[in-house]
Amino acid sequence: MANIHDIGQASTQVLECRSMGHAWSHVDDEDIRHRGGQVASFRRVEQCLRCSTERWREVNLTKNEVTRRGMRYADGYLLAPGAQPANRLDALRTLYTR
Repeated sequence: MANIHDIGQASTQVLECRSMGHAWSHVDDEDIRHRGGQVASFRRVEQCLRCSTERWREVNLTKNEVTRRGMRYADGYLLAPGAQPANRLDALRTLYTR
């Protein structure tokens, strides 16, 4: 995964997500486990419609809780170590000053 060194290097899609938040869409339910004929747990996979970042959550229906979660950020979404941190307004400013 390629990290960027400055928010100005980000794509338009990444800047939109960094300024507004991701636009999540359900992709799939994986690793479905059954107990006694009922679904007991599964992994819910979602993807951002703009930048293609993916997130997943393992849901335990028996305990009624999310037990694990993770993300795989799109190339060019994350800032490189040591880069100047960027907030939502930084992304919005960059988007509209291009």
